[in-house]
Amino acid sequence: MTPTTTERSAHRAAVERLTKELARSKPDGWRVRVQLPIALTNSVPEPDAFVLRGDEYLFDSWHPNAADFGIVIEVSDSTLELDRAGKGRIYARAGIPVYWIVNVADKQVDVYTDPDASGYKTRTDYAPGVAVPITRDGAALGTIPVNELVP
Repeated sequence: MTPTTTERSAHRAAVERLTKELARSKPDGWRVRVQLPIALTNSVPEPDAFVLRGDEYLFDSWHPNAADFGIVIEVSDSTLELDRAGKGRIYARAGIPVYWIVNVADKQVDVYTDPDASGYKTRTDYAPGVAVPITRDGAALGTIPVNELVP
């Protein structure tokens, strides 16, 4: 299915909002990368954003591994099932600790945690009017209101 102009606009707007909010609220010692590939064991996905442990020069000569990631994020307006099932399994098998889907269609953020070889064991949905926690190594370090992420 080819996305409509409206879907592409919603996706772009959500990525822009996400980038701004992540940069504003990221924990010290972490950095935000947007729409860049990540090298995992069996694939090289290109998430819409991710929060990565380390300074801007740390990964100049090698790729980060699962332990370096805090959150990997996809913005979904027309690929929700692929992002939930396919990409979710890829990120969980790689050991990415937290996976978000900015779910444009349902105007919520789906947060997946507790990865294992079959996928993520836990899913928590955050609706407008609440805030999504930003976690590092299992500890909540701040929040981003859903209303700031979903157009």
